[in-house]
Amino acid sequence: MDKKRIENIIFKVSEMLSEPSLDMEVCDEGSNPPCIKLTYTTENGATHKKTIDIMEELSDKSDDEIANFIVFQAEQFMEEIDSVEYSGE
Repeated sequence: MDKKRIENIIFKVSEMLSEPSLDMEVCDEGSNPPCIKLTYTTENGATHKKTIDIMEELSDKSDDEIANFIVFQAEQFMEEIDSVEYSGE
């Protein structure tokens, strides 16, 4: 999967996720499997990072299907962090 396709998928994900505290970037070119790095910044300024690998079996899926997979992973990641960060309030 080439970097341009991954960037297109990230663009689709950013349209689907209107979350200003989440940054996404393509992992270093040539990483195997290709991946996307997420950085989530909570309201108190803490940053949390996650890498989502785009496994080979996903490469035959459409860009929209891969974007939906990434959105699902990102939402779970943010919910996990929020539940830990705000569970004591």
